[in-house]
Amino acid sequence: MALETDLNVPPYHDDYDPAKNYYRILYRPATAVQARELTQQQTMMQTQIERFGDHMFKDGSIVDGVGILYYPNTHFIAVEDTFSYANGSSANSIFPTSLTTNASIQYLLTNSQDSNNAVRATIKIAKDGTKENANNTFRETNRFYLDYTFTGTDLDGNDVNRFAPGDTVYIYNQNQNKFGTLDANNLVYTVNALSSNSVFDADGYAYLIGCTDGTIYQKGFFSLVNKQVITVRDFSTLVNILVCSFSSSTQSTSLSMYCTIHFLQSLRYASWPDSDGLSDFLAPASKLDLAESSGISFLMAYSIQTGFCFSNALKNLK
Repeated sequence: MALETDLNVPPYHDDYDPAKNYYRILYRPATAVQARELTQQQTMMQTQIERFGDHMFKDGSIVDGVGILYYPNTHFIAVEDTFSYANGSSANSIFPTSLTTNASIQYLLTNSQDSNNAVRATIKIAKDGTKENANNTFRETNRFYLDYTFTGTDLDGNDVNRFAPGDTVYIYNQNQNKFGTLDANNLVYTVNALSSNSVFDADGYAYLIGCTDGTIYQKGFFSLVNKQVITVRDFSTLVNILVCSFSSSTQSTSLSMYCTIHFLQSLRYASWPDSDGLSDFLAPASKLDLAESSGISFLMAYSIQTGFCFSNALKNLK
């Protein structure tokens, strides 16, 4: 399944026609080269790659890596709308997702500046929101979903293994050793965690899923997949059966392609059509219907039941 982007338009004029059976474009010295010829040469070579790829793989096949990762009990903490710089001034342009935009930078979050007592965590995923949504209906506040790396202690010497509502969250840059002495020079932001009340819980647990980096064959290309994480249930871990997929996106200006993982559906086991359920629901027709209804051109699907992996095998949609 080739790309659907039409390049036979100005300024590219890619009118390559495989039916004419041309396999090479030859260039002569002292003769001008047209952009059309260079574009056609790329399409000609890509056609050969696609024919070989289609013989060896189905669209959505994992070529390398892309291991599916499950995080069924991930703690999150809701925080205030406004962050502060280390000097106390307001950091109005900083939001939770600002700290996850650059995957090469990993911030360290603590609930104290005391190296011996601080709970330490890194950000697994962040969500932007507003304090106005701090109620039992929406809960769409600023929040961090955390990967805890170090247990702290309270004033009485008791172990503390996670951040708590009302804590001050200290955010250190990538220069801070995750397990070493906390250096004030590496402190960049602070933000207060929201407090819980009768209609709002400022922390809780969520169900996340992700994947390692790797390569997927899709639409004639061997496309890279970056390591990524998404939330399946933002505020709950109650997932009996889930269906997730990868979809491809194309940026037509540069024809760059990338894959993202999507959560499509979460169903109770009782709603499946038979005792096996899973195989019928993931039959090709059902999978395509699900993709169309979700508006996602997805390439593969994984299904699990909480605490047990139903199938880690690739479900091709060809």
